[in-house]
Amino acid sequence: MNLNLKILLLIGSINIYSNDLISSFNNLILNDMEFVQQTNINSKIDESVGKIYRKNNFIQVEILKPSIEKYIIKDNLIEVHDFDFNQISYIDINDQNSSILSILKNGINTNNVKIKSGNTFIIDNMNKSVQVEFKSENEFIISYEDNMNFRNTINLKSTNKQ
Repeated sequence: MNLNLKILLLIGSINIYSNDLISSFNNLILNDMEFVQQTNINSKIDESVGKIYRKNNFIQVEILKPSIEKYIIKDNLIEVHDFDFNQISYIDINDQNSSILSILKNGINTNNVKIKSGNTFIIDNMNKSVQVEFKSENEFIISYEDNMNFRNTINLKSTNKQ
């Protein structure tokens, strides 16, 4: 087999594999999930634990620790329930520059993805990149820097019955 054909086959197989990886991610992100988020703030780790539920026409994110909060993402609005202060507020999604929110709502497309290894890829969109690493077929880790330049790592695991 000549060198050009080998290179073409290699590039084609990498592209097919990357599409499979992205397709697997997009299918998995549509599940109900549990998560642990760790945020590195000046060498101190803050941890949040919660669940994500996908309902008919909205996404519900429940924070269980360290405090109880609920976020309902519907259309272009986030409804924020702060149970500690017994308050409900609203955030216009169009005012947010959140790649994580976009991934949660829409999944990802291949245009912004760079494969880093067999189970890890980087999404380059907006101002910062997001790294996704598959731990298993129903668990992955998202790592990114937020708008305050704090490092965040979110371990997400499907709670749907396989």
